Amino acid sequence: MFDAAPELEAMPAFVTAEVVAGLIGLPSGSSFLAKRDQLERRHAFPVPMPGSKRPLRWRTSQVLAWVERNGLSQPSSNLPDGSNVVRLQQKARTA
Repeated sequence: MFDAAPELEAMPAFVTAEVVAGLIGLPSGSSFLAKRDQLERRHAFPVPMPGSKRPLRWRTSQVLAWVERNGLSQPSSNLPDGSNVVRLQQKARTA
């Protein structure tokens, strides 16, 4: 059986708009930011961390929970390259 604990420990606590966009299937961080207000108001998307101005950052656990609740846990080809993106994607599928 697969043990996810090491994967979770290595995940960042916060993610940028670019990573959020990839997790929810949008092509870029700017496209996510353009839809952010609507997602927050109409779909209860998590708000960015207080005091996080540039770049805005979201709590990874909240974004992954939202992805799971909204059935968006399928892998996205829009994920940016980065060291933790694959882990985030795997967590979204198994959460």
